[in-house]
Amino acid sequence: MSRNKLPKSPVTGNSNVDKCDSIAVVDIVRLYNEQEGLDVERFFSHGEVVEILECEDTGYRFYYPFGTAGDEKFYQDLGTNAAKNGNDYDRDWSDDHSIAKDYILPGDSLLEVGCNTGKFLSRISATTPNVRGLEFNEVAAATARRKGLDVLDASIENYAEENPDCHDVVCAFQVLEHITTVRSFLDASLKSLRPGGRLIFSVPNSDPYFQRHNKYDVMNLPPHHVGLWRLEAFAKLGGFFDMDLVDYGYSGLTSIKGDIYLRARSLAGIKSLPRKHSAIERILMLAVAPVALAGSCFALVAGKANYAHITVVFKKR
Repeated sequence: MSRNKLPKSPVTGNSNVDKCDSIAVVDIVRLYNEQEGLDVERFFSHGEVVEILECEDTGYRFYYPFGTAGDEKFYQDLGTNAAKNGNDYDRDWSDDHSIAKDYILPGDSLLEVGCNTGKFLSRISATTPNVRGLEFNEVAAATARRKGLDVLDASIENYAEENPDCHDVVCAFQVLEHITTVRSFLDASLKSLRPGGRLIFSVPNSDPYFQRHNKYDVMNLPPHHVGLWRLEAFAKLGGFFDMDLVDYGYSGLTSIKGDIYLRARSLAGIKSLPRKHSAIERILMLAVAPVALAGSCFALVAGKANYAHITVVFKKR
């Protein structure tokens, strides 16, 4: 794909975008089928490759074309299949919620974008009862409403038009990586905040991929995720939006053993799921294990721990 055919940055709207990597559609389709039991082929009618592009102004990286993003049916199917396997993608209270809680004051008016079944809103109501959620998944939203929560079926863009300058806190946990229209999402989130209000995001720490080296992590690929965020990208948003980064925190520390495995898997170019590794793939990972071990030890000594998630706090100017 030539540079003049690349899209504009979904963050800045500028043309400073370049290709940095790619991933084969056949691998994405296979991985979703093997891990989640889902057929996602309908999202990839464009061709055989999904490009990974980078906004050179911020360092934000994203999958392209944008049409590979999941729809409501995808998320309903994902939740249904997860429940059958005893999994639940609607998270309970986590470390990123605790980081956010430190910036939520008694009496604050709070909006959560993508509130799912309202688990965070229910807990944070003990701090402030003035909470509201936005949720497209009608099944999840109905569950939240049964808890007595105020949950609307609306985009943040439409909501902000009717509710400008009305919240002290707008938060979104594990949502921003699902958004293709990043600029309008951020503009609308800020519009709904009062001056001095706090904007809080939690996302997978993709530096450059989930857990640094896990390029083929199924749940960090389209159609589930469409963006790859890291601290450096967040730190540069203040140059393009009316907000300043005031704090951040990491959570989900990867063990040294896990870090070595992910490095070895990446170095060996392994695309299969852990339980699907062939004998040859295991031999390849063993062959590069000394290099992976050295890399993990160097990162540990340098104080560069491998965290799975990052939470950022912005203040509206």
